[in-house]
Amino acid sequence: MRTPHDHLFHFAFAAPASAGRLLRHVLPRTLWRRLAFRTAKPWPEKRTDAALRAHYSDMGFRTRLDRGCRCGYVVVEHKSGPDPFVGLQVLGYKLEIWRQHGKAEPRSRQLPPIVAVVVHHGRRPFAVPHDSLGLVAPRLQAERMPFKVVDLSRVAEADLLAWPLRPFERLALLFLQFVRGRKADAVVAALQRWGHLLRQVARGAAARDCLQALSSYVLETTDLPLARLDATIAGIVGHREVNMITTAQRIRREARKEGRVEGRVEGRVEGRVEGRQAERIELLLRQLTQRFGPLSAATESAVREASAETLDHWVDAVLTAKSLNALLNGHAAPKPRRRVVRRAK
Repeated sequence: MRTPHDHLFHFAFAAPASAGRLLRHVLPRTLWRRLAFRTAKPWPEKRTDAALRAHYSDMGFRTRLDRGCRCGYVVVEHKSGPDPFVGLQVLGYKLEIWRQHGKAEPRSRQLPPIVAVVVHHGRRPFAVPHDSLGLVAPRLQAERMPFKVVDLSRVAEADLLAWPLRPFERLALLFLQFVRGRKADAVVAALQRWGHLLRQVARGAAARDCLQALSSYVLETTDLPLARLDATIAGIVGHREVNMITTAQRIRREARKEGRVEGRVEGRVEGRVEGRQAERIELLLRQLTQRFGPLSAATESAVREASAETLDHWVDAVLTAKSLNALLNGHAAPKPRRRVVRRAK
Protein backbone atom coordinates (compact mmCIF):
# COMPACT_ATOMS: atom_id res chain seq x y z
CA MET A 1 0.00 0.00 0.00
CA ARG A 2 1.35 3.42 -0.90
CA THR A 3 2.45 5.74 1.90
CA PRO A 4 1.31 9.34 2.51
CA HIS A 5 4.70 10.44 1.15
CA ASP A 6 4.02 8.61 -2.12
CA HIS A 7 0.57 10.16 -2.41
CA LEU A 8 1.83 13.72 -2.00
CA PHE A 9 4.90 13.29 -4.23
CA HIS A 10 2.89 11.68 -7.02
CA PHE A 11 0.11 14.28 -6.74
CA ALA A 12 2.65 17.10 -7.09
CA PHE A 13 4.90 15.75 -9.85
CA ALA A 14 3.02 13.12 -11.88
CA ALA A 15 2.29 15.57 -14.71
CA PRO A 16 5.15 15.89 -17.27
CA ALA A 17 5.21 19.69 -16.87
CA SER A 18 5.65 19.47 -13.09
CA ALA A 19 8.24 16.71 -13.31
CA GLY A 20 10.07 18.69 -16.01
CA ARG A 21 10.49 21.71 -13.75
CA LEU A 22 11.98 19.52 -11.02
CA LEU A 23 14.26 17.60 -13.39
CA ARG A 24 15.49 20.76 -15.08
CA HIS A 25 16.67 22.06 -11.71
CA VAL A 26 18.35 18.88 -10.42
CA LEU A 27 19.86 17.31 -13.55
CA PRO A 28 23.18 18.46 -15.05
CA ARG A 29 22.63 21.15 -17.66
CA THR A 30 24.30 19.15 -20.44
CA LEU A 31 22.03 16.17 -19.77
CA TRP A 32 18.90 18.29 -19.53
CA ARG A 33 19.63 19.90 -22.89
CA ARG A 34 19.66 16.48 -24.51
CA LEU A 35 16.23 15.64 -23.12
CA ALA A 36 13.42 16.97 -25.28
CA PHE A 37 11.19 16.83 -22.23
CA ARG A 38 8.55 19.10 -23.74
CA THR A 39 7.54 16.02 -25.78
CA ALA A 40 7.51 13.71 -22.74
CA LYS A 41 4.50 11.52 -22.07
CA PRO A 42 3.76 9.36 -19.01
CA TRP A 43 4.92 5.78 -19.37
CA PRO A 44 3.36 3.30 -19.04
CA GLU A 45 0.03 4.94 -19.76
CA LYS A 46 -1.88 2.42 -17.60
CA ARG A 47 -0.68 0.86 -14.37
CA THR A 48 -3.77 -0.41 -12.58
CA ASP A 49 -2.65 -3.97 -11.90
CA ALA A 50 -0.85 -4.31 -8.57
CA ALA A 51 1.56 -6.77 -10.19
CA LEU A 52 2.67 -4.09 -12.67
CA ARG A 53 3.55 -1.62 -9.89
CA ALA A 54 6.49 -3.78 -8.89
CA HIS A 55 8.03 -3.41 -12.38
CA TYR A 56 7.69 0.36 -12.83
CA SER A 57 8.99 3.31 -10.88
CA ASP A 58 6.83 5.87 -9.11
CA MET A 59 6.84 7.97 -12.27
CA GLY A 60 8.05 7.18 -15.76
CA PHE A 61 8.20 9.26 -18.92
CA ARG A 62 9.01 8.53 -22.54
CA THR A 63 10.71 11.31 -24.47
CA ARG A 64 12.92 12.03 -27.46
CA LEU A 65 16.67 12.55 -27.35
CA ASP A 66 18.93 14.40 -29.72
CA ARG A 67 21.78 12.99 -31.82
CA GLY A 68 19.69 10.44 -33.63
CA CYS A 69 18.12 8.64 -30.65
CA ARG A 70 14.53 7.86 -31.48
CA CYS A 71 13.39 7.75 -27.86
CA GLY A 72 14.60 7.72 -24.31
CA TYR A 73 13.09 7.20 -20.88
CA VAL A 74 13.19 9.02 -17.58
CA VAL A 75 12.26 7.18 -14.37
CA VAL A 76 11.75 8.96 -11.05
CA GLU A 77 11.70 7.01 -7.80
CA HIS A 78 10.75 8.56 -4.45
CA LYS A 79 12.27 7.44 -1.15
CA SER A 80 11.31 8.60 2.34
CA GLY A 81 14.47 7.11 3.86
CA PRO A 82 17.84 5.63 2.84
CA ASP A 83 17.37 2.35 0.98
CA PRO A 84 20.66 0.46 0.43
CA PHE A 85 19.12 -1.63 -2.37
CA VAL A 86 17.59 1.19 -4.39
CA GLY A 87 20.28 0.59 -7.03
CA LEU A 88 18.92 -2.92 -7.57
CA GLN A 89 15.39 -1.50 -7.73
CA VAL A 90 16.39 1.05 -10.37
CA LEU A 91 18.18 -1.65 -12.37
CA GLY A 92 14.96 -3.69 -12.34
CA TYR A 93 13.05 -0.74 -13.78
CA LYS A 94 15.61 -0.37 -16.56
CA LEU A 95 15.49 -4.06 -17.44
CA GLU A 96 11.68 -3.94 -17.66
CA ILE A 97 11.81 -0.90 -19.96
CA TRP A 98 14.34 -2.58 -22.23
CA ARG A 99 12.28 -5.78 -22.27
CA GLN A 100 9.18 -3.85 -23.34
CA HIS A 101 11.23 -1.95 -25.93
CA GLY A 102 12.45 -5.23 -27.41
CA LYS A 103 8.87 -6.44 -27.80
CA ALA A 104 7.73 -3.21 -29.43
CA GLU A 105 10.72 -2.90 -31.77
CA PRO A 106 12.14 -6.41 -32.37
CA ARG A 107 14.42 -5.22 -35.20
CA SER A 108 16.19 -2.65 -33.06
CA ARG A 109 19.85 -3.41 -32.33
CA GLN A 110 20.29 -0.74 -29.67
CA LEU A 111 18.69 -0.16 -26.29
CA PRO A 112 17.16 3.25 -25.55
CA PRO A 113 18.98 5.37 -22.94
CA ILE A 114 17.34 5.70 -19.53
CA VAL A 115 17.83 8.56 -17.08
CA ALA A 116 17.07 7.51 -13.49
CA VAL A 117 16.45 9.99 -10.67
CA VAL A 118 15.90 9.11 -7.00
CA VAL A 119 14.32 11.85 -4.86
CA HIS A 120 15.03 11.28 -1.17
CA HIS A 121 13.81 13.07 1.93
CA GLY A 122 14.39 12.15 5.57
CA ARG A 123 16.29 12.86 8.75
CA ARG A 124 19.47 11.08 7.61
CA PRO A 125 21.47 11.74 4.41
CA PHE A 126 21.25 9.28 1.53
CA ALA A 127 24.63 7.62 2.19
CA VAL A 128 24.25 4.61 -0.14
CA PRO A 129 25.90 3.78 -3.49
CA HIS A 130 24.60 5.90 -6.35
CA ASP A 131 24.82 3.17 -8.98
CA SER A 132 23.38 -0.28 -9.62
CA LEU A 133 26.63 -2.16 -9.09
CA GLY A 134 27.82 -0.43 -5.93
CA LEU A 135 26.54 -3.30 -3.76
CA VAL A 136 28.29 -6.07 -5.68
CA ALA A 137 31.18 -7.63 -3.74
CA PRO A 138 33.92 -7.79 -4.73
CA ARG A 139 33.60 -4.65 -6.86
CA LEU A 140 34.86 -5.68 -10.27
CA GLN A 141 35.91 -3.28 -12.99
CA ALA A 142 32.56 -3.25 -14.74
CA GLU A 143 30.55 -0.64 -16.57
CA ARG A 144 28.75 1.53 -14.06
CA MET A 145 25.03 2.25 -14.26
CA PRO A 146 24.63 5.39 -12.13
CA PHE A 147 21.47 7.18 -11.17
CA LYS A 148 20.97 10.74 -9.99
CA VAL A 149 20.12 11.22 -6.30
CA VAL A 150 18.25 14.34 -5.17
CA ASP A 151 18.87 14.28 -1.40
CA LEU A 152 16.50 16.77 0.20
CA SER A 153 17.99 16.03 3.62
CA ARG A 154 21.07 17.99 2.50
CA VAL A 155 19.07 20.98 1.21
CA ALA A 156 18.40 23.84 3.62
CA GLU A 157 14.86 25.16 3.91
CA ALA A 158 15.88 28.57 2.57
CA ASP A 159 17.50 26.97 -0.48
CA LEU A 160 14.49 24.76 -1.15
CA LEU A 161 12.22 27.80 -1.00
CA ALA A 162 14.28 29.34 -3.82
CA TRP A 163 13.97 26.37 -6.22
CA PRO A 164 12.40 27.43 -9.56
CA LEU A 165 9.20 25.43 -9.14
CA ARG A 166 5.52 26.27 -8.90
CA PRO A 167 4.30 27.19 -5.37
CA PHE A 168 2.52 23.87 -4.79
CA GLU A 169 5.51 21.88 -6.05
CA ARG A 170 7.82 23.70 -3.63
CA LEU A 171 5.34 23.15 -0.81
CA ALA A 172 5.17 19.44 -1.57
CA LEU A 173 8.95 19.09 -1.21
CA LEU A 174 8.96 21.27 1.91
CA PHE A 175 6.23 19.15 3.50
CA LEU A 176 8.03 15.90 2.63
CA GLN A 177 11.30 17.05 4.20
CA PHE A 178 10.31 19.34 7.07
CA VAL A 179 6.83 18.24 8.26
CA ARG A 180 6.87 14.49 8.81
CA GLY A 181 7.06 13.52 12.49
CA ARG A 182 7.33 17.10 13.76
CA LYS A 183 5.49 18.37 16.82
CA ALA A 184 2.24 20.27 16.34
CA ASP A 185 3.75 23.64 17.30
CA ALA A 186 6.63 23.15 14.86
CA VAL A 187 4.21 22.27 12.04
CA VAL A 188 2.10 25.38 12.70
CA ALA A 189 5.24 27.55 12.74
CA ALA A 190 6.36 26.02 9.41
CA LEU A 191 2.95 26.67 7.82
CA GLN A 192 3.16 30.29 8.87
CA ARG A 193 6.68 30.61 7.41
CA TRP A 194 5.40 29.22 4.12
CA GLY A 195 2.26 31.37 4.19
CA HIS A 196 3.15 33.24 1.00
CA LEU A 197 3.25 29.95 -0.92
CA LEU A 198 -0.01 28.71 0.62
CA ARG A 199 -1.74 31.95 -0.36
CA GLN A 200 -0.52 31.59 -3.94
CA VAL A 201 -1.83 28.01 -4.04
CA ALA A 202 -5.19 29.13 -2.59
CA ARG A 203 -5.61 31.58 -5.47
CA GLY A 204 -5.02 28.88 -8.11
CA ALA A 205 -7.59 26.97 -10.12
CA ALA A 206 -6.90 23.69 -8.28
CA ALA A 207 -6.75 25.30 -4.82
CA ARG A 208 -9.10 22.86 -3.12
CA ASP A 209 -7.40 19.70 -4.35
CA CYS A 210 -3.91 21.03 -3.60
CA LEU A 211 -4.75 22.19 -0.08
CA GLN A 212 -6.56 18.92 0.58
CA ALA A 213 -3.48 16.96 -0.45
CA LEU A 214 -1.24 19.01 1.85
CA SER A 215 -3.73 18.80 4.74
CA SER A 216 -4.06 15.05 4.38
CA TYR A 217 -0.29 14.66 4.50
CA VAL A 218 -0.07 16.70 7.72
CA LEU A 219 -2.85 14.70 9.37
CA GLU A 220 -1.33 11.35 8.41
CA THR A 221 2.28 12.12 9.39
CA THR A 222 1.96 14.42 12.44
CA ASP A 223 -0.11 14.76 15.61
CA LEU A 224 -1.59 18.12 14.63
CA PRO A 225 -5.39 17.94 15.22
CA LEU A 226 -7.72 18.59 12.31
CA ALA A 227 -9.42 21.55 14.04
CA ARG A 228 -6.11 23.31 14.68
CA LEU A 229 -4.91 22.60 11.15
CA ASP A 230 -8.12 24.05 9.70
CA ALA A 231 -7.82 27.15 11.85
CA THR A 232 -4.16 27.64 10.87
CA ILE A 233 -4.80 27.26 7.15
CA ALA A 234 -7.87 29.52 7.34
CA GLY A 235 -5.86 32.17 9.12
CA ILE A 236 -3.21 32.08 6.40
CA VAL A 237 -5.27 31.82 3.20
CA GLY A 238 -8.52 33.40 4.38
CA HIS A 239 -10.76 30.43 3.53
CA ARG A 240 -12.26 28.10 6.10
CA GLU A 241 -13.84 25.38 3.97
CA VAL A 242 -11.20 24.90 1.28
CA ASN A 243 -9.03 22.82 3.62
CA MET A 244 -11.46 20.04 4.52
CA ILE A 245 -10.02 16.61 3.77
CA THR A 246 -11.91 14.36 1.39
CA THR A 247 -13.57 11.06 2.12
CA ALA A 248 -10.83 9.19 0.28
CA GLN A 249 -8.21 10.75 2.50
CA ARG A 250 -10.24 9.91 5.60
CA ILE A 251 -10.32 6.30 4.39
CA ARG A 252 -6.52 6.15 4.25
CA ARG A 253 -6.09 7.94 7.56
CA GLU A 254 -8.58 5.77 9.45
CA ALA A 255 -7.24 2.59 7.84
CA ARG A 256 -3.70 3.36 8.99
CA LYS A 257 -4.87 4.18 12.50
CA GLU A 258 -6.83 0.94 12.63
CA GLY A 259 -3.77 -0.92 11.38
CA ARG A 260 -1.60 0.49 14.17
CA VAL A 261 -4.17 -0.51 16.80
CA GLU A 262 -4.60 -4.01 15.40
CA GLY A 263 -0.83 -4.49 15.48
CA ARG A 264 -0.97 -4.38 19.29
CA VAL A 265 -3.98 -6.65 19.75
CA GLU A 266 -4.02 -10.41 19.31
CA GLY A 267 -7.07 -12.19 17.97
CA ARG A 268 -10.11 -10.99 16.02
CA VAL A 269 -7.84 -9.71 13.27
CA GLU A 270 -9.72 -11.26 10.41
CA GLY A 271 -13.09 -9.87 11.49
CA ARG A 272 -11.70 -6.37 11.94
CA VAL A 273 -10.06 -6.43 8.53
CA GLU A 274 -13.32 -7.45 6.89
CA GLY A 275 -15.20 -4.73 8.78
CA ARG A 276 -12.66 -2.10 7.75
CA GLN A 277 -12.81 -3.28 4.13
CA ALA A 278 -16.61 -2.91 4.10
CA GLU A 279 -16.34 0.56 5.64
CA ARG A 280 -13.79 1.63 3.04
CA ILE A 281 -16.07 0.41 0.26
CA GLU A 282 -19.05 2.39 1.57
CA LEU A 283 -16.98 5.55 1.97
CA LEU A 284 -15.51 5.15 -1.50
CA LEU A 285 -18.99 4.75 -2.99
CA ARG A 286 -20.04 7.97 -1.29
CA GLN A 287 -16.96 9.76 -2.61
CA LEU A 288 -17.61 8.53 -6.15
CA THR A 289 -21.21 9.74 -5.93
CA GLN A 290 -20.06 13.17 -4.78
CA ARG A 291 -17.53 13.45 -7.60
CA PHE A 292 -19.43 11.91 -10.52
CA GLY A 293 -23.13 11.81 -9.56
CA PRO A 294 -25.42 8.79 -9.07
CA LEU A 295 -23.71 5.47 -9.78
CA SER A 296 -25.13 2.69 -11.89
CA ALA A 297 -25.80 -0.71 -10.40
CA ALA A 298 -22.95 -2.16 -12.47
CA THR A 299 -20.45 0.38 -11.11
CA GLU A 300 -21.57 -0.17 -7.51
CA SER A 301 -21.26 -3.92 -7.97
CA ALA A 302 -17.75 -3.50 -9.44
CA VAL A 303 -16.64 -1.48 -6.39
CA ARG A 304 -18.07 -4.01 -3.92
CA GLU A 305 -16.43 -6.94 -5.70
CA ALA A 306 -13.05 -5.24 -6.29
CA SER A 307 -9.88 -6.59 -4.73
CA ALA A 308 -7.99 -4.69 -2.04
CA GLU A 309 -5.31 -3.70 -4.60
CA THR A 310 -7.90 -2.29 -6.99
CA LEU A 311 -9.58 -0.33 -4.18
CA ASP A 312 -6.19 1.10 -3.24
CA HIS A 313 -5.72 2.30 -6.82
CA TRP A 314 -9.15 3.94 -6.94
CA VAL A 315 -8.56 5.68 -3.60
CA ASP A 316 -5.20 6.93 -4.92
CA ALA A 317 -6.66 8.28 -8.17
CA VAL A 318 -10.04 9.65 -7.05
CA LEU A 319 -8.61 13.14 -6.44
CA THR A 320 -7.29 13.62 -9.97
CA ALA A 321 -9.54 11.45 -12.15
CA LYS A 322 -11.20 13.41 -14.97
CA SER A 323 -14.13 11.02 -15.33
CA LEU A 324 -15.58 7.90 -13.77
CA ASN A 325 -14.51 5.77 -16.75
CA ALA A 326 -10.96 7.07 -16.48
CA LEU A 327 -10.92 6.22 -12.78
CA LEU A 328 -12.25 2.71 -13.16
CA ASN A 329 -9.89 2.22 -16.12
CA GLY A 330 -11.53 -0.90 -17.40
CA HIS A 331 -12.33 -2.50 -14.02
CA ALA A 332 -16.00 -1.51 -13.96
CA ALA A 333 -18.58 -4.15 -14.77
CA PRO A 334 -20.08 -4.02 -18.26
CA LYS A 335 -23.26 -2.09 -18.82
CA PRO A 336 -26.38 -4.15 -18.16
CA ARG A 337 -28.02 -5.63 -21.22
CA ARG A 338 -31.35 -4.33 -22.31
CA ARG A 339 -34.17 -6.57 -21.37
CA VAL A 340 -35.77 -8.08 -24.44
CA VAL A 341 -39.54 -8.34 -24.27
CA ARG A 342 -41.02 -10.78 -26.73
CA ARG A 343 -44.41 -9.93 -28.05
CA ALA A 344 -47.02 -12.61 -28.21
CA LYS A 345 -47.95 -13.67 -31.71
